[in-house]
Amino acid sequence: MINRILFATDLGIYNPYLMSQLSVLAHSTGARVDLVHAIEPMGVFAESILSIYMTPDDQKHLRNSGMPQVMEHIRQQVLDSLKVEIDEMPNKFTISDVIVEIGPPSDIIIKHARQCRSDLIVIGSHSGQGDGEAMIGSVAGKVLRKASVPVYFLPTACLREGL
Repeated sequence: MINRILFATDLGIYNPYLMSQLSVLAHSTGARVDLVHAIEPMGVFAESILSIYMTPDDQKHLRNSGMPQVMEHIRQQVLDSLKVEIDEMPNKFTISDVIVEIGPPSDIIIKHARQCRSDLIVIGSHSGQGDGEAMIGSVAGKVLRKASVPVYFLPTACLREGL
């Protein structure tokens, strides 16, 4: 029985398609939906830019105080934009929680699937980035390999190719 679904999204170009598929699944099962949006950690380049333009104290303040505020702002924007999308769907459903976290996306998804006690993870095959040659994106592949619950894998290659 599917009581709780974790929907992993990068909010990319395929999100409306993924949301429409999720709405049918959530509506038919009556499951609660938690959404997770992972943000890649800053790379070496971004860190070096910060070190050039910010004092060490400002950098520390940003990490300790500023980033939680930024993350909450992103979380609220995600929730607000998804509510608009959901309201336009024929199969409405409720998002129980929106989780926005910085870290490697596959690790964040797996961690929250466990924490939320998800019965199912819903994820798209690709983010819409890259060259499209791979059958499966790197994040989706890692989630499939690491998940301890079933993964509802939505192919997006057909959308890329206009099929």
